[in-house]
Amino acid sequence: MYGARAAAEMGADMIKTYWTGSRETFAKVVDAASGVPVLLSGGAKTDNPLDFLKLVWEVIEAGGSGAVVGRNIFQRENPEPMIRALLRVIHRNEDPEEAAKAEGLI
Repeated sequence: MYGARAAAEMGADMIKTYWTGSRETFAKVVDAASGVPVLLSGGAKTDNPLDFLKLVWEVIEAGGSGAVVGRNIFQRENPEPMIRALLRVIHRNEDPEEAAKAEGLI
């Protein structure tokens, strides 16, 4: 939380951070950022794509702006369905399970 505030005060254009463990605590980081977009750091690859989509959805619900994702897309055999599912969750505010089903991930 304090890092987000410091980054905002120093003029950051965006803040990339890790999941704090809950929607409530992530919302505190977003609030501390004072309007600077807060993005989730993608972290380790998850075996279940729905788990990752649910995590990104929690970030969006907490006021986050999106996610910086690498291995959860590019280490999949076919990355395109995950990209489309993330677009649905982040930009269309779709339920993660519906997005995963629509893109054939589950």
